[in-house]
Amino acid sequence: MKTLHNTMVKIVFTVFLLTLALNVSCIFDAFDDDDGGVSNLDYEARESFHFDIPDVGFNALHVEAINGNVEVIAIAQLDTIRIEGDRIVKSESLEDAQEHLPNLLVIIDQSTNNLIIRTEQPDQTNGRSYQVDYKIHIPADWGQHLLQINGNISSRDSQGNIHITATNGNIFVNNCQSVVEAVLTNGNISVTDVTGNVYGHLTNGNIVTKMILTENGVCGLQTVNGLVQLAIPTTTSATFSASTVNGSASISNLTLNNSHITLKSISGTLGDGKGTITLRSTNGNVSATGY
Repeated sequence: MKTLHNTMVKIVFTVFLLTLALNVSCIFDAFDDDDGGVSNLDYEARESFHFDIPDVGFNALHVEAINGNVEVIAIAQLDTIRIEGDRIVKSESLEDAQEHLPNLLVIIDQSTNNLIIRTEQPDQTNGRSYQVDYKIHIPADWGQHLLQINGNISSRDSQGNIHITATNGNIFVNNCQSVVEAVLTNGNISVTDVTGNVYGHLTNGNIVTKMILTENGVCGLQTVNGLVQLAIPTTTSATFSASTVNGSASISNLTLNNSHITLKSISGTLGDGKGTITLRSTNGNVSATGY
């Protein structure tokens, strides 16, 4: 294992996986969770990190974050992965924030074909705020599996499949040629200029998508509390269905054949009906527009 003490980044290799497990155990044992908790978050300790990793045959990026923002930028013919960002602890005093900054870790595991990056922090925060912001450059053809609890996630320019799961925050996907799947509890999902398949599942928030559906492709967007807006080319071929329980459904600048239209639901066929488009909201409006 190679440890970068100035950035608190750990690099994991296959032959040292057992050592990693032992060290992680020691790290958690070292956390001091016996204090009574802090009263405010007025002071901040921050440390930047960056690391360059040669591409030695990876095919996917896995990010397991907790609090903070994750930005992934895909670049064609990139042979070195750049990982950079900031580790941030907020507390009631600068001294306390600095004291607990070493407990906030960025773990980089390159022991498999997947490059894994994850945040580790104390299980008990005692009122402190722990945050890691990531900015990651990867090859355009990599797959992406991004997990976040609190914070925004963005990905752009990818040609690999993208799977994003988040709890609180916003999801942004832009200029990709791939399959995009975004699952979010609270926040908004924005997918723009994507060619491929798009799946969006949201509980509280809006889904706004502009895409080109590939032949026999699928677009499935669903939210419980919020609106769904889809923009697609007027030449799109798909079976189409849009519905809402409490709201209205609308379609504009698109030719819908064999249509059945009510205030709350619309169905029919676009073009030859080769793909599938399904839009759903429980409490909110649903709309599709041609461009």
